[in-house]
Amino acid sequence: MKIKIITILMCLFISLSSHSKDITVPSPNSKNDERLNYFYDLMNLIIDDINLSKSVDNMFKLKKTRKRMNSLRIMNKLESGYIDILWSMNSEDREKKLKAIKIPIMKNLIGLRVCLILEKHKSSFYKKLKEKSYKSLRYVQGRGWPDVRHLRAANLDVVEGEYKNLFSMLRKRRADCFPRSILELDGEIKNKKLSYSIIAEDTFAIQYNTPMYFFVRKNNTKLHAEIERSLKKIIENGKFDKLFNRYYKDSLKKYNHKNRRIYKID
Repeated sequence: MKIKIITILMCLFISLSSHSKDITVPSPNSKNDERLNYFYDLMNLIIDDINLSKSVDNMFKLKKTRKRMNSLRIMNKLESGYIDILWSMNSEDREKKLKAIKIPIMKNLIGLRVCLILEKHKSSFYKKLKEKSYKSLRYVQGRGWPDVRHLRAANLDVVEGEYKNLFSMLRKRRADCFPRSILELDGEIKNKKLSYSIIAEDTFAIQYNTPMYFFVRKNNTKLHAEIERSLKKIIENGKFDKLFNRYYKDSLKKYNHKNRRIYKID
């Protein structure tokens, strides 16, 4: 009897495990990093829509990697097949190596960058800004981020580091400004484990044209087509806007000041 029960349970486990196929995505870059929650929720909306057209045996399920990785390693893992999809700002290098789903998932606002600065050095920051302009500042960015190319192409001084260290680099005055998308500011400022003593500068912003896309492997045309179709569908039925507004409406209202001077760079 005991053997029979074990056999039944094993069959049930095998049956249940065959009902989903993992779509593996990157884990957060650090324990306190909440930036990816929007992308996880967006992917789950897409997967829910894809699953509506699938049989039970072929349904997808979102799975996060066990290990945290920087941007360069994530790209390598996607190319090798360890990861199935990533979200990233577009670049020539990414388009050569990967296959982009060319629907902007951040509404082309990811390139509107506001400075995070050290609160106690606010007055010296503004003095430097007034005397020498934004071009005299030193900027800190993540290693391997496409932003680095945009900032350096405008002849701005950029120092790179791992994401978990960027806030402490700012506090140690290794840089004057940590440019963040206007969509990312609020979540990071509220996370005091990351950004204590750091505030958002409110007089200017830097803007460059850089859409954020989902990317899959070059040969993964089936997954590309399924995600593209379902992403278009949730945009049409309003689910995309509802999710986007839940995450970013307050940030846009709070930080997109009309009196900001916008410096557009290529």
